[in-house]
Amino acid sequence: MVNDHRDTLSPPVGSDIGSLPDGGPVGIVLVDQSGAVQWVNEHAMEFFGLDLERVLGESYRSVVERTLQDAASEDGFAEAVLEGCSEDQTDSQEWHVSPSPERPARVLHHCIAPVDDGTFDGGRYELFVDVTDRAGPETNVRAETSPAGPLARDDRPDTVRELRRERAFADGLLDGMPDVVYAFDASGSFLRWNDGLNGVTGYSDDEVERMEPLDFVPEEHHTTVSEAISTVLETGEQVTVEAALMTKDGERIPYEFTGGRITTANGAVIGLTGVGRDISERKRHQRRLQRQRDELRQLDRINTIIRSIDRSLVDASSREEVESAVVERLIEIEPYVAVCIGQFDPAMERFTVHHRAGIEVPAPDGLVPVPEDDVTRPRPGKGAAETGTVSVERELRRQNRPKAWRDHASEHGYRSVAAVPLLTDERVYGILGVYARDADALDQRETDVLSELGENIANTIRRIESENLLYDDRVVELEFHSTDSDVTFVDLSERAGCSIRLSRIIPVDDEVVIFYVDVEDAVSDRFPQVAGEIPDVDSCRLVSESPDGGLFELQVRDGTLTTLVSEYGGRTRMVSADDGACDVVVEVARDADVRSLVDAVTDRFPETTFVAKRDREQVRHSPTEFRRNVRSDLTEKQRTALETAYFGGYFAWPTRDSTAEDVAESLHVAPQTFHQHLRVAQAKLLDAFFTTDE
Repeated sequence: MVNDHRDTLSPPVGSDIGSLPDGGPVGIVLVDQSGAVQWVNEHAMEFFGLDLERVLGESYRSVVERTLQDAASEDGFAEAVLEGCSEDQTDSQEWHVSPSPERPARVLHHCIAPVDDGTFDGGRYELFVDVTDRAGPETNVRAETSPAGPLARDDRPDTVRELRRERAFADGLLDGMPDVVYAFDASGSFLRWNDGLNGVTGYSDDEVERMEPLDFVPEEHHTTVSEAISTVLETGEQVTVEAALMTKDGERIPYEFTGGRITTANGAVIGLTGVGRDISERKRHQRRLQRQRDELRQLDRINTIIRSIDRSLVDASSREEVESAVVERLIEIEPYVAVCIGQFDPAMERFTVHHRAGIEVPAPDGLVPVPEDDVTRPRPGKGAAETGTVSVERELRRQNRPKAWRDHASEHGYRSVAAVPLLTDERVYGILGVYARDADALDQRETDVLSELGENIANTIRRIESENLLYDDRVVELEFHSTDSDVTFVDLSERAGCSIRLSRIIPVDDEVVIFYVDVEDAVSDRFPQVAGEIPDVDSCRLVSESPDGGLFELQVRDGTLTTLVSEYGGRTRMVSADDGACDVVVEVARDADVRSLVDAVTDRFPETTFVAKRDREQVRHSPTEFRRNVRSDLTEKQRTALETAYFGGYFAWPTRDSTAEDVAESLHVAPQTFHQHLRVAQAKLLDAFFTTDE
């Protein structure tokens, strides 16, 4: 039900008005229990020249004595009206109002309707119906009691029924609105509200009636709402503000309040009416958008820093330099509070930190402690090392987290942690640990970027190990002995009953490796057949034959012992297999993780043992020494043929600048002689290039 107590249009439902005569506008004066005027509508002000601000709160009888006498004729109007000031007066009367320069003559039908509910229960409405047109011009200006008494409903339209119908229609419209609708006077007393206010806040009509607008908003919003009300009442400007609507249970609901002032026909300010709309969904949407914007800004900052890290990785010459640069740059990202990098030992289940930045997080066991109340729960560092994927734990201070984790996170000032594997191919070079202050940090997009960074770090470490192995004056040799049938050369030598010596390894792509092997004690036409029976061997081809075997080319799928060694930054220097047993010598850089390599080989091929570790000095030749050695190995004619072909454009591509005949003519030799000298010279040059330092 729409509630109100000072309706400018019609009396409230529940007042016993009875039937009013058919006529024009109705003037209404609301009188409270004490006889004071509480409301006058615009028609009553027009009929009698009343000033609303002057009469509100004044005794109705005083208003009649001071004002209504001037508005009526002298033949008893004022006296008759004064008689109607009694609360017990119920008769209908007809008054004739004399004209003046400000108003026309009027005939008014007067009656009283008691108020039987709401704030003014016990008061009454003084009703004046303009019946001038019905009375006609001959009617004398006098006061008289209507002899007819109340008009029968069958005789003319029931004005009260029409008023009530209009009132019910308005109430239905307001109560049907999804928003809160309200009206209050300039003093802050509620005049009207719809069921929405009751439904949302939980307050009853009686409770709302005793409340003021600021009672519905929290204290911190009082100033904003008060200023908005003042603006509306003083300037007439329509104002919209956002504030929380407080329910009876103390719940705060985001609302948008829009208000405009209520005025009379002569411009007097009565109060304020407005609409309150629940904007919870809008606020949620705004928060989502803001969170997305924050995440995008965060991601942009991360990408910017990681791009700078990637640039520094290009020039890094040592693993220590790589790890130091990574932690020093990552700690610049908000809300990261600590960054560390190191290695996780699966056997010991221990994380060893190489470099750290930010707060002093000890990074025990897999970046966070082992939870004593759940020792089976995986930790981030262990999970990243074992799965090769980023492992994240968020909201570590929540009650459902292990106590050891909650205590550790609280003590060191973080709420989320991510373990990023430094992964390339199938090898994990280490773990990057990132600690964040916020519980919801390290989301999927952020960890995707960190995962890519982990791969770049791993590839850089692998490159550095390979370069160190290639250019360092000293290397580390590791020797293995294997009888494991999963080692290709062990299986092949046992099936063929032969000896195999590795000559060269050439990786073709990520899946195929070419081996050139010297085979002894094997029949050359039978060896490819035996090799074809081994699942890992895609093809076998005889390159050159010898009396007891020959040189064979084997194309083998990735997954051999030699490819595993290369994943750990090593290179296979020697492989020798005889009748199901194989010795392998590999080289790694001096700063390589030897233990991880040995563990990887023995885990992948269990029938393999680690035999020895040795330091070896590598012989390096300068470019000048290389050229001098090649020249000394070439004859004069071979060097001349090679040099003339090169500078004469014989090797140009895709179109040669000189043919073999052109070069031969320049040398004054036959083309066949030129080809012979050129081929031998090329073979010596390539042999020197590919066998130097081997």
